[in-house]
Amino acid sequence: MKIPFSPPDISETEINEVVKALKSGWITTGPRVKLLERRLAAYIETGWTDIDCDTDEAKSAYGKRVVCLNSATAAEELKLRILGIKPGDEVIVPAYTYTATASAAVHCGAKVIFVDIQKDGDTNTHAPEMDYDKLEAAITSKTKAIIPVDLGGLVCDYEKIYEIVERKRELFTPLDDHSDPLSDLSSRIQKSIGRVAVVADCAHSLGASRMINGEKKYCGAIADFSSFSFHAVNLLFIKGEKVAKTA
Repeated sequence: MKIPFSPPDISETEINEVVKALKSGWITTGPRVKLLERRLAAYIETGWTDIDCDTDEAKSAYGKRVVCLNSATAAEELKLRILGIKPGDEVIVPAYTYTATASAAVHCGAKVIFVDIQKDGDTNTHAPEMDYDKLEAAITSKTKAIIPVDLGGLVCDYEKIYEIVERKRELFTPLDDHSDPLSDLSSRIQKSIGRVAVVADCAHSLGASRMINGEKKYCGAIADFSSFSFHAVNLLFIKGEKVAKTA
């Protein structure tokens, strides 16, 4: 008996959209990618998928919030490079995750500090979340970023993570390098944040949410920076329902 692995769910709707893209003259970047970026930004902020993102108002509100890349791995690395992560820095990563979470830090020359997950999982969700006590103990003066991983639509306890990085704020020294445009940008971002950056890996949780300070927040609107994935093995959570995703 064959058990199919992540079979694509393709209807005439998807086929028609592909045809439109092919006829548009744009194969990679282009106006349809920009529209996707705006629609993602609108959904992350509001939880609604039917917002008209072609209006001038929507372009202004959501036009510079999301960037589409070739993969979530590339997005992970881009986030760290924008933050100025470099050799000598440390990036904390949960031990239970996909390799890309750690390899992005390695590509930047940083040292990866693995933190084990909670024994028996989180007490409420039973998800394999980081042990937050061990996370706090792992933060040093070299720590520049923490990468929480939201697995299977179960969002990490960001309130606890932010409490930890705020308590450790005195250990953080922002980058002070203005030798080139990227270094200048990274220095200004690190100084503006003023603490260890929270850089979420939300590849498994587009559309998932969690109550933060009594308010429902969607993945992408919680951490300082977030990344998602459209790989076939990942899931989408739209309006509270898990849906299959086309390959």
